[in-house]
Amino acid sequence: MKTKYFILILVLGLCACQKEVSTDISNTDTSTDVDVYVSGAVFNGPGTATYWKNGQETALTDGTRDAYASSIAVIGNDVYVAGNDGPLHVAKYWKNG
Repeated sequence: MKTKYFILILVLGLCACQKEVSTDISNTDTSTDVDVYVSGAVFNGPGTATYWKNGQETALTDGTRDAYASSIAVIGNDVYVAGNDGPLHVAKYWKNG
């Protein structure tokens, strides 16, 4: 019985071995442009629903009512942002600002 356990452990140990994985990222192809989008709010009194593209801020509301952008999707050249607006937190979406 001990021999069976020994063989099982030996086989599992050999199967768990793998070649070293390279973590070198110096040859990463940087020729493709990647845009980073983030949605949220800017709080200066009431929250202003906002999204950022590569750090460039785009306000979606005028800041007179509390609003927040909670999600964002980009399809082609269109930017869709979902969130809420107003004191009752009414669901809202914005397309291209």
